[in-house]
Amino acid sequence: MTSSGIPKPAFYTYQLLKNISGDLLYREKNYFVVKDDRTSSTVYTIVVMNYNDEIEHLYTRSADVYKTNETINAFMDELNVDFTLPVSAGHYMIAKYAFSNQNSVFIHMAHLQFPDLCPLPEHWLQLLNTLPQTQVSIEQADTELNISASIHGAGINVIVIKEILVRVAWNKLKRTPTRT
Repeated sequence: MTSSGIPKPAFYTYQLLKNISGDLLYREKNYFVVKDDRTSSTVYTIVVMNYNDEIEHLYTRSADVYKTNETINAFMDELNVDFTLPVSAGHYMIAKYAFSNQNSVFIHMAHLQFPDLCPLPEHWLQLLNTLPQTQVSIEQADTELNISASIHGAGINVIVIKEILVRVAWNKLKRTPTRT
């Protein structure tokens, strides 16, 4: 969090990552896949990270905000990753969260040229949108799900895949008596 209470990208990333538990299925430099089947429905979490060594070791150097912003913005690589997950037949909710510099407090302050004092009244600071970009969909699968992630520049995508029990909810809905 900033001193004004504006969440930084790491704040939102931590909120998602702290809840990941289960069995590690795959791990590579730029991604890992975790399967958690301890609840009534299976949950997969895929974390995809696009970075380079200079970004990874940025915290070890004494860099000011200008150098940090320059290092992050200079990394222009694009990462595309496709996953095929073996699943049982059913419906799955797929939530994709994209953490990047695009809507972070850093990009807002860069537009203001990193002023020593923020010229906005304090209540305006809470109006800055720093939430991760989110996309949610429901997919039907027979034996596998195809998931893809694409990151332009430095960033992290967290994809949560959860089996939803559509038939159970529909059967409960059909059994509910209606009043006229």
